[in-house]
Amino acid sequence: MGNLQLIRALLIVVGLATTMAMEPTKYLTKYGYLDDGMMSKASDMTPTEMDDMVRDAVMLFQEMAHLPMTGRLDEMTMQQMSMPRCGVADLGEFRLTGRKWDKTHLTYRLINTSPQLDRAEVEDAIYRAFRIWEQVTPLRFSRTSGTSDIEISFVQFSHGDGNPFDGRGGTLAHAYFPGTGIGGDAHFDESEQWTVRTARGTNLFIVAAHEFGHSLGLEHSQVLGALMYPFYQGYVEDFQLDYDDILGIQTIYGSNPNPGNGNPNPDPPTTPPSGGEPTPPTGGGNPNPPTGGRPDICNTDIDAISRIRGETWVFKGKYFWRVRDQVSGPWLTSSFWRGLPEHLDRIDGIYERPDYKILIFKGRRYWVFDANILESGPHYISDLGLPSHLDAVMPWRSNGRTYFFKGNQYWRYNEAEGRVDSGYPRALSIWRGIPTDSIDAAVQHDDGYAYFFKGQDFYKMAERTITVLRGYPKRAAQDYFGCRPDSFSSGPGFAPMFAGSVQPAGLLYHAEGHCEWEQHICDLLIRMEGGETDPLAP
Repeated sequence: MGNLQLIRALLIVVGLATTMAMEPTKYLTKYGYLDDGMMSKASDMTPTEMDDMVRDAVMLFQEMAHLPMTGRLDEMTMQQMSMPRCGVADLGEFRLTGRKWDKTHLTYRLINTSPQLDRAEVEDAIYRAFRIWEQVTPLRFSRTSGTSDIEISFVQFSHGDGNPFDGRGGTLAHAYFPGTGIGGDAHFDESEQWTVRTARGTNLFIVAAHEFGHSLGLEHSQVLGALMYPFYQGYVEDFQLDYDDILGIQTIYGSNPNPGNGNPNPDPPTTPPSGGEPTPPTGGGNPNPPTGGRPDICNTDIDAISRIRGETWVFKGKYFWRVRDQVSGPWLTSSFWRGLPEHLDRIDGIYERPDYKILIFKGRRYWVFDANILESGPHYISDLGLPSHLDAVMPWRSNGRTYFFKGNQYWRYNEAEGRVDSGYPRALSIWRGIPTDSIDAAVQHDDGYAYFFKGQDFYKMAERTITVLRGYPKRAAQDYFGCRPDSFSSGPGFAPMFAGSVQPAGLLYHAEGHCEWEQHICDLLIRMEGGETDPLAP
């Protein structure tokens, strides 16, 4: 492939010794970051083209590993490459291979077991690993001693599949996607120190559950904490699938038709069944839990509102709505923006910066997201020169500044210089016609009009005059969100109205069918709005 040229490119990009360059090259190739087809053409590339190819490969790996995307093999990157992991190549958020089993009852067979463990311990760990996928799908697994769909073995180094193991550490196991022959099979590196029900060594249950995700058709996830993340993340005593795992597997096979009402991952019997159809699971794990306790947009005030990627997003408590050609939701904020505190009770503000990063504020801290993936944080709001426990945040179109509101004051933030402008804070009364003591939320639409929310009312303000229009405040439920009058009650009813004399302000500037998010997020939002998924957690 022109190894000398590739090594040279690595040396130029990362500045490492030649003895270290070979291992990163092999690693990036093995896990799919350097393409075999491109590498075969290395002799035809210019030095600049080779440099760019290697730099891009390193950055892709850093993105997957949630490291600073420097394009250089710095100490953190090299350390990450040495971490124990799955032997299947990486591809990004949960991805589907396009391959699936055409049946829901699958069999598996243990070709052998690890001599480090009692056979019963291995059988139990394997049984529990299949069990977690049973909880959230129609799939059922049973062990057999004859011909099976998924064959499981413990092997070392070269073992006949052209994908040798590397001894202790590094690659822990690998599995093959659904199909005939070797399809679905899972191999575990016997060189590892396999353990069960403990954080010592390498936990067989955790690794097996991950590999069986591949056996069922899932590729790797970019979500930290997801089972299908490629790096071994250690033993978890009361393990439960991440929402990303559930979404991925249910996209292939659908949800469990009999989820039950108990613990989504109950402990199975210590002696797994040796054949026959397993007992239906008693757990849940369905990402469509009961809707009780969720707010009704027609009967509530709001905590925050923002225009993000050409759409309006509304927040109340721990939930949010998406306002597009319809009002959809509510869903858990922490389930969409992964990396926020799991038990987040509300947010104070949210906005999209000019560089398209999304900042979310709560209490004394804020987080920075790239789309819905955490980039950094939490940080202290005081580092920005702003007060904690904000009331509202609003970018202003005409001057490119961002306005922060708290109590009877507001601050103007210069994004280009990364600081609060001199002379601030100033009195809220400068914004003529809105309440002078405080506001709950604020947003500016694409036509320049600004909307301020207080209680269940809102105020519409002209950009040029900084003055509220006549006839305001108005009821947000009817005149902003488009609720029918008969939905203004204490009940859970929601009736969006998209025709007639009242048109929801939040829907005026949307190009129907257009999505400005990354494609995987657009697909997720479509599924959410179609009712197929709901990122609510218990």
